[in-house]
Amino acid sequence: MNAEPPLSAPGALIGRSRLLDDLRKELERRPSAVAITGETGVGKSRFVRELLHGAATPSRAASS
Repeated sequence: MNAEPPLSAPGALIGRSRLLDDLRKELERRPSAVAITGETGVGKSRFVRELLHGAATPSRAASS
């Protein structure tokens, strides 16, 4: 059994496409760190999964 969640959850990521595009552009510039913050339940984990799913080099992303 695979304990890791899928990189992309089913369904569309609603209302975050511009933010996702902007952050992907920043990742191309190789930032040293990016903080994803927000209230409980707003979709931070889902957003990060979608970001990692589309990352050109997944090894650049880290989770703590």
